[in-house]
Amino acid sequence: MAQTRIPINYPTNTGLLVIPDYRTLITTNPLFKNGWNIDDLSSLTLVDGKASQINSWKPGGNPLLQANAAKRATLVYDDVLRRNVLQFAKADIASYTAQTDVFDPNAVFTFVSVVKFDDLSGSQQVCGQYNTGNNRAQIQTASNSLRLIYGDNFVGVNIVAGQYYRVIASIGTDYSPKIKVGNTLVLGTPTVNRPSSAVINKFEMGGPIIAFGGRQALNLWYNADLLAAGNAASLATLEGYLTQRGM
Repeated sequence: MAQTRIPINYPTNTGLLVIPDYRTLITTNPLFKNGWNIDDLSSLTLVDGKASQINSWKPGGNPLLQANAAKRATLVYDDVLRRNVLQFAKADIASYTAQTDVFDPNAVFTFVSVVKFDDLSGSQQVCGQYNTGNNRAQIQTASNSLRLIYGDNFVGVNIVAGQYYRVIASIGTDYSPKIKVGNTLVLGTPTVNRPSSAVINKFEMGGPIIAFGGRQALNLWYNADLLAAGNAASLATLEGYLTQRGM
């Protein structure tokens, strides 16, 4: 009996969703300085459930370190973000300092955090550095305002305790602070009295002077103003990653 071959066209995968490799896209961006992602358990050195060292999310990047066991944050799983985060106790004055990397507060920069506060009493440093007076470049609360404080200047957005916030804060070429909390963007004016690079030169997660109480999922640091129009593509990649991960 003669047989007839019937050609079959199988569908291709050209219509399937391709998930970007956000880690590579972010960490190989020349604007990206360093970053620390708590959900990457391979990056953590844990002692009694607390992180003593947080290795960089960027291959070859420098770690965050806390040598004092009493000032370390606890690794916990967060049911809201569905990922691992660090729980900071305000009473412990828990904090971490980036090793080797020098922070120049008089150059453009962007700090990024995904953060939740246990309460809003007092002031609390999320990241950056504070010393004294105008020597400060930090994401910090003041009552119910989440701010980028830079020298004698700041911009802020009102927040509530117990809720996660995506925070992107930057300084541009005119030294005007900017902050984006969720979808709310606030632009500041040029800073008159800037911090001294001889006094402020480190990146810190949490606050060794102004203590933080709550949870952090990540900290990222760029050597660029990601909220400037010229860096829209880098900002879109960052926000694409945070959205994909439910942050």
